[in-house]
Amino acid sequence: MDEESAVNLVVSGGLPDLTLSPMNLSLSQASPSATVNVLNAGDGTLRCAAEASDAAIEITPDTFTGNSTSVTISTSDFGEPYTAEVIFSNDDDATDTQVVRVLVTGAMALVPSGSFDMGDAFSEGAANELPVHTVTLSEYEIGAYEVTNREYAAVLNWALDTGRLTAWSGDVWAYERLLLEESNRYCQISYSDSHYVVDERDGYSMANHPVLLVTWFGAVVYCNWLSEWQGLEPCYDTETWACDFSNNGYRLPTEAQWERAAAWDTAGDGYHYRYGNGMNTISSANVTYDQNNPLGLSDYPYTSPVGYFSGVTSPAGCFDMSGNVWEWCNDIYDGDYYSSSPSTDPEGPASGTRRVARGGSWYEAARYHRSSNRANDEALNVRFWRGFRIAR
Repeated sequence: MDEESAVNLVVSGGLPDLTLSPMNLSLSQASPSATVNVLNAGDGTLRCAAEASDAAIEITPDTFTGNSTSVTISTSDFGEPYTAEVIFSNDDDATDTQVVRVLVTGAMALVPSGSFDMGDAFSEGAANELPVHTVTLSEYEIGAYEVTNREYAAVLNWALDTGRLTAWSGDVWAYERLLLEESNRYCQISYSDSHYVVDERDGYSMANHPVLLVTWFGAVVYCNWLSEWQGLEPCYDTETWACDFSNNGYRLPTEAQWERAAAWDTAGDGYHYRYGNGMNTISSANVTYDQNNPLGLSDYPYTSPVGYFSGVTSPAGCFDMSGNVWEWCNDIYDGDYYSSSPSTDPEGPASGTRRVARGGSWYEAARYHRSSNRANDEALNVRFWRGFRIAR
Protein backbone atom coordinates (compact mmCIF):
# COMPACT_ATOMS: atom_id res chain seq x y z
CA MET A 1 0.00 0.00 0.00
CA ASP A 2 1.40 3.43 -0.90
CA GLU A 3 1.34 6.40 1.47
CA GLU A 4 -1.52 8.16 -0.30
CA SER A 5 -3.70 5.09 0.16
CA ALA A 6 -2.58 4.66 3.74
CA VAL A 7 -3.69 8.12 4.79
CA ASN A 8 -7.10 7.77 3.15
CA LEU A 9 -8.27 4.56 4.79
CA VAL A 10 -11.91 4.39 5.71
CA VAL A 11 -12.16 4.59 9.50
CA SER A 12 -15.25 3.54 11.46
CA GLY A 13 -17.46 3.63 8.38
CA GLY A 14 -16.32 7.02 7.07
CA LEU A 15 -13.40 9.30 6.45
CA PRO A 16 -11.81 11.01 9.45
CA ASP A 17 -11.66 14.81 9.31
CA LEU A 18 -7.89 14.65 9.84
CA THR A 19 -5.62 13.14 7.17
CA LEU A 20 -1.82 13.36 6.93
CA SER A 21 0.82 12.67 4.32
CA PRO A 22 3.42 11.28 4.68
CA MET A 23 3.05 9.28 7.88
CA ASN A 24 6.70 8.17 8.09
CA LEU A 25 9.59 10.65 8.24
CA SER A 26 13.35 10.21 8.40
CA LEU A 27 15.52 13.07 9.67
CA SER A 28 19.29 13.25 9.51
CA GLN A 29 22.14 15.75 9.60
CA ALA A 30 21.81 15.91 5.81
CA SER A 31 18.00 16.33 5.98
CA PRO A 32 17.13 17.79 9.40
CA SER A 33 13.54 18.75 8.57
CA ALA A 34 10.57 17.47 6.60
CA THR A 35 7.05 18.59 5.75
CA VAL A 36 3.76 16.90 6.62
CA ASN A 37 0.65 17.93 4.70
CA VAL A 38 -2.48 18.14 6.87
CA LEU A 39 -5.91 18.00 5.20
CA ASN A 40 -9.51 18.25 6.37
CA ALA A 41 -11.50 15.50 4.67
CA GLY A 42 -14.71 16.20 6.59
CA ASP A 43 -17.20 19.01 7.03
CA GLY A 44 -16.56 22.25 8.84
CA THR A 45 -13.25 23.83 9.71
CA LEU A 46 -10.46 21.70 11.16
CA ARG A 47 -8.85 22.86 14.41
CA CYS A 48 -5.77 20.81 15.12
CA ALA A 49 -2.80 20.48 17.49
CA ALA A 50 0.41 18.46 17.18
CA GLU A 51 2.64 17.16 19.96
CA ALA A 52 5.88 15.14 19.80
CA SER A 53 6.79 12.26 22.10
CA ASP A 54 10.40 13.50 22.29
CA ALA A 55 11.33 17.04 23.34
CA ALA A 56 14.08 17.12 20.69
CA ILE A 57 11.46 17.13 17.91
CA GLU A 58 10.25 20.60 16.89
CA ILE A 59 6.87 21.23 15.19
CA THR A 60 6.03 24.43 13.29
CA PRO A 61 3.21 25.38 13.64
CA ASP A 62 2.02 23.12 16.46
CA THR A 63 -1.55 24.48 16.43
CA PHE A 64 -3.59 25.68 13.49
CA THR A 65 -7.10 26.22 12.16
CA GLY A 66 -8.06 25.61 8.54
CA ASN A 67 -8.86 22.98 5.97
CA SER A 68 -5.27 22.43 4.88
CA THR A 69 -1.80 23.39 6.01
CA SER A 70 1.83 22.25 5.95
CA VAL A 71 3.66 21.42 9.16
CA THR A 72 7.45 21.31 9.44
CA ILE A 73 8.93 18.65 11.71
CA SER A 74 12.62 19.07 12.53
CA THR A 75 15.37 18.35 15.04
CA SER A 76 18.94 19.39 15.78
CA ASP A 77 19.65 16.41 18.04
CA PHE A 78 21.80 13.98 16.05
CA GLY A 79 23.57 11.80 18.57
CA GLU A 80 22.52 8.18 18.83
CA PRO A 81 19.69 7.12 16.51
CA TYR A 82 16.20 7.31 17.98
CA THR A 83 12.52 7.26 17.06
CA ALA A 84 9.67 9.55 18.03
CA GLU A 85 5.99 10.02 17.30
CA VAL A 86 4.22 13.25 16.42
CA ILE A 87 0.56 12.99 17.37
CA PHE A 88 -1.91 15.19 15.48
CA SER A 89 -5.27 15.59 17.21
CA ASN A 90 -8.52 17.18 16.05
CA ASP A 91 -9.64 19.64 18.73
CA ASP A 92 -13.27 19.13 17.70
CA ASP A 93 -13.16 15.33 17.95
CA ALA A 94 -10.98 13.65 20.58
CA THR A 95 -11.22 10.31 18.76
CA ASP A 96 -9.79 11.75 15.54
CA THR A 97 -6.00 11.47 15.86
CA GLN A 98 -3.21 10.50 13.48
CA VAL A 99 0.42 9.65 14.20
CA VAL A 100 3.51 10.43 12.15
CA ARG A 101 6.43 8.12 12.94
CA VAL A 102 9.81 9.86 12.91
CA LEU A 103 13.18 8.13 12.59
CA VAL A 104 16.23 10.22 13.49
CA THR A 105 19.28 8.51 12.07
CA GLY A 106 22.58 8.51 13.95
CA ALA A 107 25.26 11.17 13.64
CA MET A 108 27.76 11.23 10.79
CA ALA A 109 31.46 11.91 11.43
CA LEU A 110 33.15 14.24 8.94
CA VAL A 111 36.58 13.00 7.86
CA PRO A 112 38.64 15.72 6.13
CA SER A 113 40.61 15.10 2.98
CA GLY A 114 44.14 13.85 3.58
CA SER A 115 46.61 10.99 3.34
CA PHE A 116 47.37 8.05 5.61
CA ASP A 117 49.40 4.85 5.59
CA MET A 118 47.03 1.92 5.01
CA GLY A 119 47.86 -1.63 6.07
CA ASP A 120 49.59 -3.52 8.86
CA ALA A 121 51.75 -0.84 10.45
CA PHE A 122 52.58 -3.18 13.38
CA SER A 123 53.85 -6.11 11.23
CA GLU A 124 51.59 -8.59 13.02
CA GLY A 125 48.86 -9.41 10.52
CA ALA A 126 48.32 -11.47 7.37
CA ALA A 127 49.84 -11.05 3.92
CA ASN A 128 46.63 -9.45 2.62
CA GLU A 129 47.35 -6.43 4.87
CA LEU A 130 50.57 -5.69 2.96
CA PRO A 131 52.28 -3.75 1.62
CA VAL A 132 51.68 -0.72 3.83
CA HIS A 133 50.98 2.05 1.32
CA THR A 134 50.03 5.70 1.32
CA VAL A 135 46.42 6.47 0.36
CA THR A 136 44.93 9.92 -0.20
CA LEU A 137 41.20 10.31 0.39
CA SER A 138 38.79 13.09 -0.45
CA GLU A 139 36.56 14.42 2.35
CA TYR A 140 33.71 12.09 3.32
CA GLU A 141 31.21 11.36 6.07
CA ILE A 142 30.88 8.04 7.87
CA GLY A 143 28.32 6.88 10.40
CA ALA A 144 29.36 7.51 13.98
CA TYR A 145 27.34 4.40 14.91
CA GLU A 146 26.61 1.04 13.36
CA VAL A 147 23.13 0.83 11.80
CA THR A 148 20.69 -0.34 14.46
CA ASN A 149 17.72 -2.69 14.47
CA ARG A 150 15.52 0.39 15.05
CA GLU A 151 16.86 2.11 11.93
CA TYR A 152 16.74 -0.98 9.74
CA ALA A 153 13.16 -1.84 10.74
CA ALA A 154 12.05 1.75 10.14
CA VAL A 155 13.45 1.71 6.60
CA LEU A 156 11.76 -1.63 5.91
CA ASN A 157 8.45 -0.18 7.09
CA TRP A 158 8.93 2.86 4.85
CA ALA A 159 9.62 0.52 1.93
CA LEU A 160 6.42 -1.38 2.75
CA ASP A 161 4.35 1.80 2.92
CA THR A 162 5.69 3.09 -0.40
CA GLY A 163 5.31 -0.19 -2.31
CA ARG A 164 9.01 -0.93 -2.66
CA LEU A 165 8.76 -4.07 -0.56
CA THR A 166 6.24 -6.87 -0.24
CA ALA A 167 6.35 -8.45 3.19
CA TRP A 168 5.35 -11.73 4.72
CA SER A 169 6.40 -13.57 7.84
CA GLY A 170 9.81 -14.80 6.75
CA ASP A 171 13.05 -13.63 5.20
CA VAL A 172 13.18 -10.20 3.54
CA TRP A 173 13.84 -10.17 -0.22
CA ALA A 174 13.97 -7.41 -2.83
CA TYR A 175 15.45 -7.15 -6.34
CA GLU A 176 15.73 -10.97 -6.29
CA ARG A 177 18.25 -10.79 -3.44
CA LEU A 178 18.04 -11.82 0.21
CA LEU A 179 18.29 -8.72 2.39
CA LEU A 180 17.66 -9.94 5.95
CA GLU A 181 17.31 -13.47 7.32
CA GLU A 182 14.36 -12.66 9.56
CA SER A 183 13.56 -16.36 10.01
CA ASN A 184 16.86 -16.95 11.84
CA ARG A 185 16.32 -17.33 15.57
CA TYR A 186 19.13 -14.86 16.25
CA CYS A 187 17.48 -12.10 14.22
CA GLN A 188 16.27 -9.24 16.41
CA ILE A 189 13.67 -7.89 13.96
CA SER A 190 10.27 -9.56 13.49
CA TYR A 191 7.31 -9.14 11.16
CA SER A 192 4.12 -8.62 13.18
CA ASP A 193 0.73 -7.03 12.43
CA SER A 194 1.78 -6.02 8.91
CA HIS A 195 4.98 -4.21 9.86
CA TYR A 196 8.47 -4.83 11.18
CA VAL A 197 9.14 -4.50 14.91
CA VAL A 198 12.25 -4.77 17.07
CA ASP A 199 12.40 -7.59 19.59
CA GLU A 200 13.19 -7.58 23.30
CA ARG A 201 15.57 -10.02 25.00
CA ASP A 202 16.16 -10.56 28.69
CA GLY A 203 14.26 -7.39 29.51
CA TYR A 204 16.27 -5.26 27.09
CA SER A 205 15.00 -3.67 23.89
CA MET A 206 17.24 -4.53 20.94
CA ALA A 207 16.30 -1.22 19.24
CA ASN A 208 19.74 0.38 19.61
CA HIS A 209 21.71 -2.81 19.06
CA PRO A 210 23.33 -3.23 15.64
CA VAL A 211 21.29 -5.02 12.99
CA LEU A 212 22.55 -8.56 12.26
CA LEU A 213 21.98 -11.28 9.67
CA VAL A 214 21.97 -8.78 6.83
CA THR A 215 23.57 -9.61 3.48
CA TRP A 216 25.80 -7.17 1.61
CA PHE A 217 22.79 -6.62 -0.67
CA GLY A 218 20.64 -5.94 2.38
CA ALA A 219 23.11 -3.27 3.49
CA VAL A 220 23.25 -1.46 0.14
CA VAL A 221 19.48 -1.62 -0.44
CA TYR A 222 19.08 -0.02 3.00
CA CYS A 223 21.44 2.75 1.82
CA ASN A 224 19.35 3.28 -1.33
CA TRP A 225 16.01 3.30 0.47
CA LEU A 226 17.23 5.63 3.22
CA SER A 227 18.56 7.96 0.51
CA GLU A 228 15.22 7.96 -1.34
CA TRP A 229 13.32 8.51 1.92
CA GLN A 230 15.43 11.62 2.62
CA GLY A 231 15.23 12.96 -0.93
CA LEU A 232 18.86 12.12 -1.76
CA GLU A 233 20.26 10.39 -4.85
CA PRO A 234 20.58 6.59 -4.42
CA CYS A 235 24.11 5.38 -5.06
CA TYR A 236 23.52 1.75 -6.09
CA ASP A 237 22.26 0.33 -9.36
CA THR A 238 20.16 -2.65 -8.25
CA GLU A 239 20.77 -4.48 -11.53
CA THR A 240 24.56 -4.28 -11.64
CA TRP A 241 25.08 -3.43 -7.92
CA ALA A 242 27.69 -0.85 -8.92
CA CYS A 243 28.06 2.24 -6.74
CA ASP A 244 27.95 5.74 -8.20
CA PHE A 245 30.18 7.69 -5.82
CA SER A 246 29.16 11.00 -7.43
CA ASN A 247 25.61 10.75 -6.03
CA ASN A 248 24.84 12.45 -2.72
CA GLY A 249 23.00 9.56 -1.06
CA TYR A 250 24.20 6.97 1.41
CA ARG A 251 26.44 4.01 0.62
CA LEU A 252 28.82 1.66 2.37
CA PRO A 253 32.27 3.06 3.16
CA THR A 254 35.14 1.94 0.98
CA GLU A 255 37.71 -0.22 2.71
CA ALA A 256 40.16 2.69 2.72
CA GLN A 257 37.58 5.08 4.18
CA TRP A 258 36.72 2.56 6.87
CA GLU A 259 40.36 2.06 7.92
CA ARG A 260 41.19 5.75 7.99
CA ALA A 261 38.13 6.52 10.16
CA ALA A 262 38.97 3.59 12.45
CA ALA A 263 42.68 4.05 12.89
CA TRP A 264 44.29 7.23 11.68
CA ASP A 265 44.86 10.19 13.98
CA THR A 266 44.82 13.28 11.79
CA ALA A 267 46.22 15.55 14.53
CA GLY A 268 49.88 16.50 14.27
CA ASP A 269 51.90 14.02 12.22
CA GLY A 270 49.20 11.38 12.48
CA TYR A 271 49.35 7.90 13.98
CA HIS A 272 47.89 4.54 12.96
CA TYR A 273 46.26 2.93 16.00
CA ARG A 274 46.19 -0.83 16.33
CA TYR A 275 42.48 -0.88 17.22
CA GLY A 276 39.41 1.14 16.30
CA ASN A 277 38.93 2.50 19.83
CA GLY A 278 41.70 5.12 19.56
CA MET A 279 44.10 2.84 21.48
CA ASN A 280 46.72 0.17 20.92
CA THR A 281 45.04 -2.18 23.41
CA ILE A 282 41.49 -3.39 23.97
CA SER A 283 39.70 -4.79 26.99
CA SER A 284 36.19 -5.62 28.12
CA ALA A 285 36.07 -2.11 29.60
CA ASN A 286 36.04 -0.50 26.15
CA VAL A 287 35.18 -3.09 23.46
CA THR A 288 32.44 -5.71 23.06
CA TYR A 289 34.56 -8.69 21.97
CA ASP A 290 35.59 -12.27 22.81
CA GLN A 291 32.05 -13.05 24.03
CA ASN A 292 32.47 -10.75 27.04
CA ASN A 293 28.68 -10.14 27.04
CA PRO A 294 28.48 -6.74 28.81
CA LEU A 295 24.68 -6.91 29.31
CA GLY A 296 24.71 -10.49 30.59
CA LEU A 297 22.38 -11.73 27.84
CA SER A 298 21.23 -15.33 28.20
CA ASP A 299 21.95 -16.37 24.59
CA TYR A 300 23.78 -15.29 21.46
CA PRO A 301 24.26 -12.70 20.04
CA TYR A 302 26.10 -10.89 22.84
CA THR A 303 25.91 -7.45 21.23
CA SER A 304 25.80 -4.18 23.14
CA PRO A 305 23.84 -1.02 22.24
CA VAL A 306 25.76 1.12 19.76
CA GLY A 307 27.98 3.60 21.59
CA TYR A 308 27.69 1.56 24.79
CA PHE A 309 31.21 2.53 25.91
CA SER A 310 30.75 6.26 26.39
CA GLY A 311 33.62 8.37 25.13
CA VAL A 312 35.45 5.43 23.54
CA THR A 313 35.71 6.28 19.85
CA SER A 314 38.01 5.99 16.89
CA PRO A 315 40.14 9.05 15.99
CA ALA A 316 37.34 10.15 13.64
CA GLY A 317 34.77 10.00 16.44
CA CYS A 318 33.12 6.69 15.51
CA PHE A 319 31.93 4.12 18.05
CA ASP A 320 32.42 0.33 17.88
CA MET A 321 34.92 0.26 15.02
CA SER A 322 36.54 -2.56 16.94
CA GLY A 323 34.04 -5.11 18.20
CA ASN A 324 30.26 -5.38 18.53
CA VAL A 325 29.73 -6.49 14.88
CA TRP A 326 31.80 -6.95 11.76
CA GLU A 327 30.89 -4.30 9.19
CA TRP A 328 30.36 -4.72 5.46
CA CYS A 329 32.39 -2.38 3.25
CA ASN A 330 31.61 -1.45 -0.33
CA ASP A 331 34.70 -3.12 -1.83
CA ILE A 332 35.00 -6.40 -3.65
CA TYR A 333 37.71 -8.43 -1.91
CA ASP A 334 41.10 -9.24 -3.41
CA GLY A 335 43.90 -10.45 -1.14
CA ASP A 336 46.54 -8.89 -3.41
CA TYR A 337 44.75 -5.59 -4.00
CA TYR A 338 47.18 -3.48 -1.95
CA SER A 339 49.96 -4.21 -4.45
CA SER A 340 48.13 -2.44 -7.26
CA SER A 341 45.38 -0.28 -5.75
CA PRO A 342 45.15 3.40 -6.75
CA SER A 343 46.82 5.81 -4.37
CA THR A 344 43.86 8.25 -4.48
CA ASP A 345 40.29 7.33 -3.44
CA PRO A 346 40.57 3.57 -4.14
CA GLU A 347 37.18 1.92 -4.70
CA GLY A 348 38.27 -1.72 -4.70
CA PRO A 349 38.65 -4.32 -7.47
CA ALA A 350 36.32 -4.25 -10.47
CA SER A 351 35.13 -7.86 -10.28
CA GLY A 352 34.55 -10.67 -7.82
CA THR A 353 31.80 -12.11 -5.64
CA ARG A 354 33.26 -11.67 -2.15
CA ARG A 355 32.99 -8.41 -0.24
CA VAL A 356 35.20 -6.92 2.46
CA ALA A 357 34.18 -6.81 6.14
CA ARG A 358 36.06 -4.96 8.86
CA GLY A 359 36.26 -4.44 12.61
CA GLY A 360 35.70 -7.75 14.40
CA SER A 361 32.69 -8.58 16.55
CA TRP A 362 31.38 -9.63 19.94
CA TYR A 363 32.31 -13.21 19.03
CA GLU A 364 36.08 -13.18 18.31
CA ALA A 365 39.34 -12.73 20.21
CA ALA A 366 41.42 -9.53 20.14
CA ARG A 367 43.57 -10.30 17.08
CA TYR A 368 40.56 -10.06 14.78
CA HIS A 369 39.77 -6.53 15.95
CA ARG A 370 42.93 -4.84 14.67
CA SER A 371 42.07 -1.86 12.48
CA SER A 372 44.10 -3.21 9.53
CA ASN A 373 42.60 -6.73 9.66
CA ARG A 374 40.76 -7.66 6.45
CA ALA A 375 37.92 -10.20 6.44
CA ASN A 376 35.70 -11.16 3.52
CA ASP A 377 32.60 -13.19 2.70
CA GLU A 378 30.20 -13.92 -0.12
CA ALA A 379 27.78 -11.03 -0.54
CA LEU A 380 24.73 -13.30 -0.04
CA ASN A 381 25.92 -14.75 3.26
CA VAL A 382 24.48 -13.69 6.63
CA ARG A 383 26.17 -13.96 10.02
CA PHE A 384 24.89 -13.32 13.52
CA TRP A 385 27.98 -11.25 14.18
CA ARG A 386 27.94 -8.91 11.15
CA GLY A 387 26.17 -5.64 10.34
CA PHE A 388 27.28 -2.36 8.76
CA ARG A 389 27.61 1.41 9.03
CA ILE A 390 26.90 3.97 6.30
CA ALA A 391 28.93 6.66 4.55
CA ARG A 392 28.37 9.43 2.01
